[in-house]
Amino acid sequence: MAYILPALLVLSAYLKKQLREHPNLPKDQSCLEQVYTQYKISSREQEVIAQVSKGRTNSEIADDLYISLSTVKMHINSIYRKLNIKNRVQLSNFIRNSAQ
Repeated sequence: MAYILPALLVLSAYLKKQLREHPNLPKDQSCLEQVYTQYKISSREQEVIAQVSKGRTNSEIADDLYISLSTVKMHINSIYRKLNIKNRVQLSNFIRNSAQ
């Protein structure tokens, strides 16, 4: 049990940082579309976000959406830039926090 505490402390600090960086996010599920509008996320990028949130790999996303792997990477990089995030974990946290 003692080995879990440091991980929980790190996670808590990370989540607090995310809330500080994105203080104006709406906090309910119906507001997710407002977040997409606010950050100018295209409908295709929304589809990619949904796939990433499910834990899908870039190859799986490409297969599911019938697009090339390089197009998936382009969409993901565009999403990261628009939301000012750096990786899939931050993206999942951003969307989850936006939908609360």
